[in-house]
Amino acid sequence: MKCDTLRILTVYHKRAALANHAPFLPVQAGRAVSSDEWCPSVMQGDDTGDNISEKNPVYNEMSVVYWAWKNYDEIGSPDAVGLCHYRRFFIFEKRPYAYYEAKASTQDVCGLLHCTRENVVSLLGGCDFVAPVPTVRKSVYENFKMAHRSDDADIALDVIRTDYPDYAPAAERYFKGRRTFFYNMFIFPKHTFFRYCEWIFGVLEKLEARRTRTDRLFVSECLTGIFFEKLIEEGEKPLYLPVLYLTEGRQRFGEVLKECRENLRSGKTGFVYAFRPLVVRLIPEKLLMLRRRKSALKRGENE
Repeated sequence: MKCDTLRILTVYHKRAALANHAPFLPVQAGRAVSSDEWCPSVMQGDDTGDNISEKNPVYNEMSVVYWAWKNYDEIGSPDAVGLCHYRRFFIFEKRPYAYYEAKASTQDVCGLLHCTRENVVSLLGGCDFVAPVPTVRKSVYENFKMAHRSDDADIALDVIRTDYPDYAPAAERYFKGRRTFFYNMFIFPKHTFFRYCEWIFGVLEKLEARRTRTDRLFVSECLTGIFFEKLIEEGEKPLYLPVLYLTEGRQRFGEVLKECRENLRSGKTGFVYAFRPLVVRLIPEKLLMLRRRKSALKRGENE
């Protein structure tokens, strides 16, 4: 992948450790509907030019992706573009696990990520695109059904079969498979990024028109995984990088119970997953890390 110029969109919606050194470009998601005062003082918003910033409550970080796609000159028209989040970043070196954590209080975000020009050029020069190291679940579909609501996945599959049949085998394979790509993170060369945006926003637009709810389109993460699967099917070479999560420490018990109540009341997640904050709070941190770190890669697959 050519990466003489690389921009990694870093999505924010509130104050956090700021990654504002090249190649990172912090962007506030949903500025058109946000009351946050910190983000506008330190970064670009997703509400200029052609944008869907007002739809951020439904589209999540995808409102930033749409803005970058439609206003590519505004991000410098780079050779390659990526996506990460204020708490989740790629680590630019090969490691044995899929997932790592560090305290969110650190200000040296780039240092933690080993994101030097030398590392980036060396790693990206040998691949066609970058994805997070995949992890293992019972199946992508079952995991999504437990975490959210399966009807979005079902509608997305139907849209793909009907309107994007070339993607249907990859979609079927990905949803049935155990190898799961979380976090909605990637690095694509420019032409692949434009292809990704044309496809995923086409699917999301048709899905949005057919669903009866207005809650968040968490299924976009699955669609990104399907796009990875399609690229691999076509012979594209992936590079899987581990993810660093900037943690703020464990929630207080009262906060956990409040979040569970809100999940149940909103009906926006599956019943079991509504209690996920409580489960995470009660399970020892070492056991949680073992699950999160488990890679779906076989030894040597990412060499």
